[in-house]
Amino acid sequence: MSVKKSVKKTYPSYKIMIVKAIEGIASPKGISSRYAIRKWIISNYPIPEKNLDRYLSTALKKSTDDGTLIKVKASYKLSPKTKIKAKPKTKAKPKTKAKPKTKAKPKTKAKPKAKPKTKAKPRIKAKPKTKAKPRN
Repeated sequence: MSVKKSVKKTYPSYKIMIVKAIEGIASPKGISSRYAIRKWIISNYPIPEKNLDRYLSTALKKSTDDGTLIKVKASYKLSPKTKIKAKPKTKAKPKTKAKPKTKAKPKTKAKPKAKPKTKAKPRIKAKPKTKAKPRN
């Protein structure tokens, strides 16, 4: 008779991790391969690699089916409707009365004097050496 210990996972769902990974990977078009997503998840979450590939592939398939992700060839990108929840809003600070601004005098910058440009001297090309002709 063995007693199983309840293990509390310390990472979010795979769907959330995938969305964060695609946003976290700075690719110009927002497209990330399955391998890049896997690598990002491993580096940012304390997740066991034992069944990661299986769970990741099922999560990617489900996300493309429900419209969260768009599959582009062998890679994935976020659909336009997908957005990660914004950071919790901070309490609005009470507005204070704006102090009347005093007009600042415009500063005049001293312009540096332009140096007269000198023309570059044309380079003289060296004459190519001619090979000595063999004598008969």
